[in-house]
Amino acid sequence: VDTGFDLRYTALWETREGAGRLLFCQLDVSDRVGLDPVADRLFRNLIADLAAPAESPRRTVRRVGETARAPLARLALDAAPPPANGAGQVLVVPRGSGEWLTAHQPALAAYLASGGRILAAGLNAEEGQILARCAENAFAVEEATLWVNPLRGALPPAFAGVSPAAIHWRQKLGVAAVADGCRGWRSPSGVLASLPVGAGEIVWISALPEDFDPAARPDLVFTQVKTERLYTLVLGNLGVAVDGGWSARLGPVAAAASETDLYTDTRIPRDDPYADMRW
Repeated sequence: VDTGFDLRYTALWETREGAGRLLFCQLDVSDRVGLDPVADRLFRNLIADLAAPAESPRRTVRRVGETARAPLARLALDAAPPPANGAGQVLVVPRGSGEWLTAHQPALAAYLASGGRILAAGLNAEEGQILARCAENAFAVEEATLWVNPLRGALPPAFAGVSPAAIHWRQKLGVAAVADGCRGWRSPSGVLASLPVGAGEIVWISALPEDFDPAARPDLVFTQVKTERLYTLVLGNLGVAVDGGWSARLGPVAAAASETDLYTDTRIPRDDPYADMRW
C-alpha cells in the first residue's frame, strides 16, 4: 500500500524480528471495523495472516562486486568462487562484476543447479549474457531505454510486496532488461525477473539506486529512495535482513538520534509537500 507524494510512503508494512513478525498498519481500520466492508476484510486478513505465520527462510549472503549505495553496500564483500552447494546461499552480483562472472561460469552453473540464489543487480547487457550462459540460456537480455515500467498480475515470491511505484522512474534510463520468452517470470518491460535455474533462482533488477543522481536533478531523490527500498524488500524476501531489524531502532542510540537519521534522503522545503507528515 503506497501513499503520499510520488507514492513514496507505505501505510501497511511488515518487519521480522527473530522468529516473529510485526505488522504496522497506518490505515484507519480501528474506527471503521463493523462499518466499512473494506476495513472488515483488511482486518480479518491481517489477523488471519498473523495467526498462521509463513516460514521465513534465512540464507547466507555475500556481495561479489563493488556497489555505491545502501542497502547493497552494507553486505559483506567477498569475491571468492561460488560454493559447490548453493542451498541456503544468496550471491549478490552488482554491475561491474563481469570479470568475476567470466571466471566462474562452470561453478555458477553448479551453484544454481544445487539451489543457490543470485540477485543480479543492475547488470549491463554483456554481464547479463554471461550470466544467461551459466543458466543454460534460460533467458536473454536486451538493451532498452525505460522509465514507466508497468507491473500487473501475481508476483513470484522474490517480489512479494513490490508495487508499480517501485519501478516508476523519474528519468528515462538505459538498462539491460530480460527479454520476452524467458523461462520464468518477467515484468512487462523486463526490468524485474525471477528465473528458475535447476533448484536455484536468478532474481533480476535492472536499475541500481546510484543510477538516479539527486545532485544532478533533485527530484530523482524520490526514485533513488524507492529503488533502495525495492532492494531491501527483495533481499528480505530472499531471507536476507539488511537493516538491523526494528529493535535496533529502539535502543539508547536510536533514542538520542534525530528523526531525520531514519531516512536515506536529504530533504529541502520544496522537495516534498508531505515532509512534515513522515514518521
